Amino acid sequence: MVITENYENINILNLKGSILQGDCDTIRKYLEAYLSDTKKFIIVNLLETNHICSSALGQLVYMKNKFNIIGGDIKIIVTDEDLLELLEITMLDQVFQIYEDFNSCRLSFI
Repeated sequence: MVITENYENINILNLKGSILQGDCDTIRKYLEAYLSDTKKFIIVNLLETNHICSSALGQLVYMKNKFNIIGGDIKIIVTDEDLLELLEITMLDQVFQIYEDFNSCRLSFI
């Protein structure tokens, strides 16, 4: 499930439950819509996510590159040990800045 919200100059993409290949188009559409928004900072909240497929991770990497080109960024909040291990194994922990809570992630954009 994908839920979006805004906080100050940040768009937040809350991903909940299992994120499967069928969710990739939805994730991409939300993130592409943010490209034309004045808020170019994105937080992907995985605090309530228990699984994310490789296709969804690929979408996040692709969109992070697009945001970096226009001066924006995508950062991730995650605490689930399995998801953290997945990000480490795929070396995506070197692509994304990863935080354990919203406030520290939010403050990193300042």
